[in-house]
Amino acid sequence: MFKKTTPDKDYVPNKISLGARLANLALAVLLILLGSYGILNEELYLPLGRRAEVTLYGVATYVAMLAFSLGAFYFLLEIVDHYDKRNNEHIYRRLRMIFRGFACMVFVSAIIVNLKYVYQT
Repeated sequence: MFKKTTPDKDYVPNKISLGARLANLALAVLLILLGSYGILNEELYLPLGRRAEVTLYGVATYVAMLAFSLGAFYFLLEIVDHYDKRNNEHIYRRLRMIFRGFACMVFVSAIIVNLKYVYQT
């Protein structure tokens, strides 16, 4: 599924625009700041859509910070891929999928931990 598709002799490194790199950096920093804010206050309000929202309390904020850190690594990998000129985009694609999947699973775990915390008291 994620195999080298271009021989090394024909390979042209991918280029990511400066705007896309800056947007990825801003999103990574925003995720870390949001998670830090939640840890400092031990409460984190997250609107998930038009009619969905969740407020995380206590230990769930630490789990959410882990998910946000994985998400930040996801965005930073694209920046690193831009500066890496070797023929290994397949590795970066695989890593991005892994980080995205783990971040989603950990975030769902944060919501489950939060439900246990809310209904326990």
